Amino acid sequence: MKAIKNIFLVLGILVTVSGCDYLDSEPEKKGTLEEAFASVNSARNFLYACYSFMPESSDHNGEPQFNGASDEVCITSQWATTWHYSKVANIGSQTAADPIYNYWSYFKSPTQSSRCKAYNLYGAIRQCYTFLNRVESVPGISAAEITDFSSQAKFLIAYYHYLLLRLYGPIVLIDREIPLDATGELAFPKRRPYDECVEWIADRLDEVAPLLPPIQTSDKYGAPTRAAAKGIKSRMLLYAASPLFNGNSEYYSDFKNKDGEQLISLQYDKEKWKKALDAAEDAINEAHAAGHDLYTHLQAPVGISDAEKGYFNHRWSLVTMPSAGNTDIIWAYTGSRMNIQQMIAPRGLSQGSTTVPYGGLAPSMQMVETYLTKNGLPIDKDPSFQYDRRFGVTTDPETGEKTVRLHLNREPRFYADIAYDRATNFELDGRDGIKGGKGYTLYLRMGEINPETNQTNGNDPLKDNITPNGYLWKKYLHPNTSFANNQVAVRATAFPLVRLTELYLNYVEAYYEYYGRLDGQALIYLNDIRSHAGIPNVETSWQGIAGKDYREIIRQERTIELMYEGHRFFDARRWKIAHLTFNKVQKRWNCFPAGFTTQSPQSAENYLTLRNSNEPTKTFNVPQHYLYPLDSRDININPNLVQNPGW
Repeated sequence: MKAIKNIFLVLGILVTVSGCDYLDSEPEKKGTLEEAFASVNSARNFLYACYSFMPESSDHNGEPQFNGASDEVCITSQWATTWHYSKVANIGSQTAADPIYNYWSYFKSPTQSSRCKAYNLYGAIRQCYTFLNRVESVPGISAAEITDFSSQAKFLIAYYHYLLLRLYGPIVLIDREIPLDATGELAFPKRRPYDECVEWIADRLDEVAPLLPPIQTSDKYGAPTRAAAKGIKSRMLLYAASPLFNGNSEYYSDFKNKDGEQLISLQYDKEKWKKALDAAEDAINEAHAAGHDLYTHLQAPVGISDAEKGYFNHRWSLVTMPSAGNTDIIWAYTGSRMNIQQMIAPRGLSQGSTTVPYGGLAPSMQMVETYLTKNGLPIDKDPSFQYDRRFGVTTDPETGEKTVRLHLNREPRFYADIAYDRATNFELDGRDGIKGGKGYTLYLRMGEINPETNQTNGNDPLKDNITPNGYLWKKYLHPNTSFANNQVAVRATAFPLVRLTELYLNYVEAYYEYYGRLDGQALIYLNDIRSHAGIPNVETSWQGIAGKDYREIIRQERTIELMYEGHRFFDARRWKIAHLTFNKVQKRWNCFPAGFTTQSPQSAENYLTLRNSNEPTKTFNVPQHYLYPLDSRDININPNLVQNPGW
């Protein structure tokens, strides 16, 4: 069998999902299904096609939770919303008549029909049931192959339901292949209450987990495992226990089906946190049994400090493939590997990189401030950090260059994830910080030429393809990726869908919310994460410090560790803080003033002047933007569907 490294890419499909509503598919041509299941290989290809509906998680515009849809990212204004359409959701431009992305059905965005995908997950679910109903009849198929193929299809049914639930809240539950001539509620089902959806999906994951392999061999890389199934269940139950869905009478007292059925419970249930805690423990135990552990960079130089080890652990944690020893990643998306790296890297480091990469996606100033100090404390809690003077210009004692205090004495994850003007060790083009030598220093002020490469690092006076606020992502950028001579040579990475670090954080949060304290195994897991990051444990960091709030400590740790992995969009919503944080006007440095040239470049003091971001004004309405809108065309087709509140 060929390696399934591209298992999530579109693989050619014999059944075209189209038709008159989201449960229908175009009537198959005569003989199509017979051909699809005529041999083991053709059945396997049909199964692979079931994966082709997976949302494109490694595309910077692939899902609504990336690039502008939360408070993680700042995007250059030159890339208009018609290009970076993922940020439409965060500037109040989205409508139910034109939602950006459609997970529910095949209807595409009218304004982005050529590029913005309709993932049509109900079409995917139908295809999975079609597969399950026919796989046992394939000539020559073995019992082991039936179990293997069927377990993958069953997992996908549960997973696609979960993705719908995560985005829309209460959904329609589909438990069989619906006949094309179905009528009534079978053809036009109503949405089920959120808690019922959670229980139904959890039951499906419980049923399929024992059928999945504990680990995947290299020829099946990308297919789910037992720990993946249990990890998805863990996250789903954590969401279900959270304030957005657990007794939210503030937002959803009138959120009902047309028959008056309440769709989100109005009564808080503390035991939901215990269910989430138990699910996290189960997933962690399964992952440990399969050999998963927090990532440790084994090729890091010897004799380095704990902080330096933390840097290498975090810097390489998402660019090291599981096949190369990354035991933290449990399940990953392995589709397009180019998009994000090309968008976040700066020009002028690879030889002749004058048009690519783009460098136009930046970590927001808010996220820059979210990282901890070297002492493991929030920057506004560490008495040694000079928080009130954080934007003041100073001299970096290690380089002798001008910078701001905000950039000094931060934790290793800050330097591993984020780069800025005069930051050293930007790993690219084979300069990996280890065998390939120390990375590059960035020169981002207007008019400057990098003295090492004799090229600009993207300080374009037209403000196009440049960091819009003075920061660059390093996370996801492989040090051996190259853009030499304007050619894109991207090294393979795996976008994490489930990793052990997240499971630890799920456990910690659920434990604290249920028991009201942080101790025992929860504290051990949190300190394990911090130890791998090269910062002191919680007790040491907070000793003698006033204002300790364990909930905020846990949430901040989760935000830092999982930043830019698609979690913040949903975490801020489930915590009911999105309206408080997503609307904020972000700050930037004076990145692109006029009047500076290579003969007269911008000074440090001029560059390090704080400005408001030039992003479009952000909008987050309550309760409207807490759940994604169903496409109004789907509402019009199905008389039993109700729209999400505010849409």
